[in-house]
Amino acid sequence: AINKNGLVMKWDNDINGHGTHIAGVIAALGNNDVGVIGAGDIPLHITRGLDDNSGGFESDIIDAIDQCVNAGAKVINVSLGSTRMSPKAYATYAKAVNEDGVMIMAAAGNRGALIHEYPASHPDVISVAAVYEWEKFWAGSNFSDQVEIAAPGHSILSTATTKTAVHTFDFSWPVVQIAGSRSREQRGVLVDCQSENEVCDADVRGGGICLMARDKMPFNQMVQKCVNAGGKGAIIFDSGPRSDTQMPWSRDNIPVVMVPTHVGLELNSYLDTRVSIGFHKADSAEHTYAYYEGTSMAVPHVVAAAALVWSHFPECSNHEIRYALAISA
Repeated sequence: AINKNGLVMKWDNDINGHGTHIAGVIAALGNNDVGVIGAGDIPLHITRGLDDNSGGFESDIIDAIDQCVNAGAKVINVSLGSTRMSPKAYATYAKAVNEDGVMIMAAAGNRGALIHEYPASHPDVISVAAVYEWEKFWAGSNFSDQVEIAAPGHSILSTATTKTAVHTFDFSWPVVQIAGSRSREQRGVLVDCQSENEVCDADVRGGGICLMARDKMPFNQMVQKCVNAGGKGAIIFDSGPRSDTQMPWSRDNIPVVMVPTHVGLELNSYLDTRVSIGFHKADSAEHTYAYYEGTSMAVPHVVAAAALVWSHFPECSNHEIRYALAISA
């Protein structure tokens, strides 16, 4: 990929952790007591089609696909999307699948809408939607007649790292900082603000930390509720399917973070005790593995499954493996 300044973006310089996270879902090593375990010892050929701001040229993405095919890749993970596709890109994906015998999986998109995004909606590409861990459709996932399969895409732990965490007196959990919120360490009593209709008393002992369930109300209303109650920090989690597809964003002068569902439920046992939201300095060695969400995180689950199945039945064609996945998922 080439950035806007004309500089070549190297595949192994993943500032945002997006590709690193995806690679870990597929092939993270196990039996080492560190992090997660991927689907197996799956060799990866990694290319890059976007810059550090997740932008780029379609020609770079086409080139990345061609590099994978020429390197002998059998299954290609494409965790990106656009609402348009050029005839040249269309032909590239069709050739890779129908002439080169490759399988291609792509992210359905994260608009939470009935919409076609590409390359996922290309007929030769497998469009992957996302589901919660309780096997319900993830609210942020696109849905259309081109979606072929769904896989876990909510609170996915992998090999990307984060320097942000929630700390209690005996444990720490990695969290995702909400864009626009304040990057400031904050300490306070953890206050139950999960009820939609009840007022939470976050103005305790100089200001508490609000624990909030996202399915109860729209995201921006939750943050405002915490601020109005005197809270000086908010920890938010999805406790069930939600209709709110708003992308998290905060302009309030408090730190706001999201945690996976199981962490939010665990934090209920720490209510009325002191917790902290920590932000390590950029040059700090302290870090932990991160949770991401999105259809980008769903795709590698399907890619890994396809690679694993195909390795046991190498005589099958890409179309036969696709059919096997579709009827058994």
